[in-house]
Amino acid sequence: MEPLRFFERPLIGPYPLNENAMAIKLEIDGIHCGSCANRITRAIQEVGPGARVKVTVATGAVEVDAALERAEVVAAIEGAGFSLRKAA
Repeated sequence: MEPLRFFERPLIGPYPLNENAMAIKLEIDGIHCGSCANRITRAIQEVGPGARVKVTVATGAVEVDAALERAEVVAAIEGAGFSLRKAA
């Protein structure tokens, strides 16, 4: 008997959503908790439904796989009340 396989392919992986998808990585100031991460995720997904968003609270890193321009992602983040981290 063959074992059950729940997922035949990775849910999140190095594969873009479609040929127009871009991987965007940003560092954000002001991320303190899971609620902040959820606000950022929702803001980006409002602009790009289906966007894959990974927010790391400890480092303030945001990774987005979506068919969006960088400026659209930045505008969504700033609209949620956060700002890009300034280079030192």
